[in-house]
Amino acid sequence: MDTIPEVLAEAMKDFKDPVMYESIVAVSRFEQNQLAASRPAPEAKVILERLQKLSRPIGTQIAIENGVGLIQVMPTRSKPR
Repeated sequence: MDTIPEVLAEAMKDFKDPVMYESIVAVSRFEQNQLAASRPAPEAKVILERLQKLSRPIGTQIAIENGVGLIQVMPTRSKPR
């Protein structure tokens, strides 16, 4: 049977990775109640570059301009009813 300290020590292993302590804040612009653009503003350039790389496989392109990310969102077309 594991003791509480052993359980906590095991759970904390994931928190040793510095990525767990990084963050970004995104400023978004909406047009006609739909997302038109988003500007992720990370704490550091390396975070933004990682976000850019991780976003490519899902088809999201992030441009980096003056240390700020820019995500252009393509308008969605409504389905005719």
